Amino acid sequence: MRKRPVSQVKTASGCLILLLTLLPATNLSASQPALAQDSLAIAADHFQKGDINAAEQAYTRAIANLPDNAYAYNRRAYCRYRLGRLDSSLEDYAVSLKLDPKNADSYFGSCMCHFLQKKYSQACTDISKAVELKPQESLYWFSRAMVLMKLGISNLAIEDFLNALNRESEPGKQAGYLDSSLKLLDEKDARLLRAAGYLAQENPDKAIEEADRVLKISSWSVDAYRIEAEAWKMKGDQSKYETNRTLAAILGPMPAKQRSTPVPESITRAEKSALSAVLKDPINKKLLAALAAARHDRAFAILTSESKVSRSAQLEEATACALSATELAPEDAGHWYLAGLLFQELSGTHRRASIMAEEMFEKSVENNPDYAPAWLELGLLLAGQNRGIEASVALEKALALDPGGTARYAVGPLVAMYALTDEGHRGQLFFEEQYEKNPEVPALGIGQSLMLNLQGERKKALALAKDLILLEKPGSDEHKYLSNLIKEWQGTL
Repeated sequence: MRKRPVSQVKTASGCLILLLTLLPATNLSASQPALAQDSLAIAADHFQKGDINAAEQAYTRAIANLPDNAYAYNRRAYCRYRLGRLDSSLEDYAVSLKLDPKNADSYFGSCMCHFLQKKYSQACTDISKAVELKPQESLYWFSRAMVLMKLGISNLAIEDFLNALNRESEPGKQAGYLDSSLKLLDEKDARLLRAAGYLAQENPDKAIEEADRVLKISSWSVDAYRIEAEAWKMKGDQSKYETNRTLAAILGPMPAKQRSTPVPESITRAEKSALSAVLKDPINKKLLAALAAARHDRAFAILTSESKVSRSAQLEEATACALSATELAPEDAGHWYLAGLLFQELSGTHRRASIMAEEMFEKSVENNPDYAPAWLELGLLLAGQNRGIEASVALEKALALDPGGTARYAVGPLVAMYALTDEGHRGQLFFEEQYEKNPEVPALGIGQSLMLNLQGERKKALALAKDLILLEKPGSDEHKYLSNLIKEWQGTL
């Protein structure tokens, strides 16, 4: 495999090499052999004088005497990185991490090697581990922002870039991050990060200036319109805020090609057609609703897709589409409901996703109080958090509005919430009333039986269960469940 010229590596890495030198060195153990200590000291001296070749050779001699020393491998890896020997550097970083798996600096160095090799997915894995191990290090957040932008994940890149600025107390380094982005990224991506950074620093004029530069390169940058909208809002210009916010909502999510999930051509055509119509008449509510419906369909298609795009990337793309639909047609409960489902899916990897899911479901039922699916999902989410009273209210509404469609999912959690809040009597009355109204829904009868048993009325509960099982087809889920209940309760009487 051809080695990259040293000059090429130095040019490509730019300020990352400078930033890497700022990382603190690891202290040496007093128990190391004297010869190895001399080699390490000599290596450090060569490095300080800028003689990287001599430093690399001295670290090699140290490793010969200290084959289990993670620090020596880490420093030789960095020397080899500086010399453009990226494959050898990665090998050393791998050994360093095997010896010291919690060394964030080695993960960072490995990330930089993969970054220069344009292996951005591997670089992202490395730098994410460094962030996890040392979250206070602003440089790691900045570096992950660079990698994420290369992967086309602009929303998360902006979030990490702002984290880097927030964690860095020195104004000089903050300015360094703003300037460095221009050396490491395409101009459009760098300007976008700078716009977000200036907005976070409450400098709306600079934010607007950078966002305008992005829009001159690509008038389809949704993030640039959103940032510019917030900057105008900060300046007190409500009209320009609304204009840019509307443009962002109309354009919607525009994922990078490498992350875009294939959807049926009919959905793509419908969205393009709706978008073209809206751009000609951006205040027409019917046209906006049609575009929202197309975005909704695209989000659902992505959610159910079996493409090879990573699941997390799929969910983020689908969520962006669903949120765009809520902005375009905020009165439609179904759009908020779909966004809530997607945030629930994201809750395993995104800390705030569960909170956002709750907000989406609440917005859905606020728009349409008779929308049973949203009440059901809201109730299940609250039940999972043991928020008994709130969960009970939501699940009761779901069952009352659509007993046939929700009973299978809502009855068990609702019984558990009644037990949690010591509301057995209320639960008994609720299920009794609902089953009387909907005798064709056996789950409601099962709920009534469970509540009788919870109230200490096991004989009545058993009698009801025996009546219910006669109405169910043998082999059905309800028949099996009732059979098990009857056996359990009979054995205790």
